[in-house]
Amino acid sequence: MNKFILICILCFFSCSVQKNSTDPFDKTLQEELGENFSRIPQGEYVLCRSDGKLSQHKTFLVYKKSSEEIIYGPIKLNGDINWASSTELLIKEYPEVIENKQGSSTYTYYYNLLTGKKYEKNNDRF
Repeated sequence: MNKFILICILCFFSCSVQKNSTDPFDKTLQEELGENFSRIPQGEYVLCRSDGKLSQHKTFLVYKKSSEEIIYGPIKLNGDINWASSTELLIKEYPEVIENKQGSSTYTYYYNLLTGKKYEKNNDRF
């Protein structure tokens, strides 16, 4: 019985040490995105999004791996962001629902991380 209690205590302390051993940049990401977020790496950049299920609005940001610098966002929107290429994001913003009436159609555009410019989906991106 004493061995069982000792094992439980050791497991408890080892779990707490692992939980507190996150690096400082992970703490920055948690401050911006909350406890639950996902990372989608693409080359030298990483797209992060909050995973909260209570809100339609999600928080997004992109950081550069080498410098751990946030280069886009954090931005909160009712929509979705995915990679279009190694340096471009495909951003879809969904209309708000007001009193059971649907707004206009989805607004879709590209955002270039290198130039900081956004482009309409059907226009020339370069």
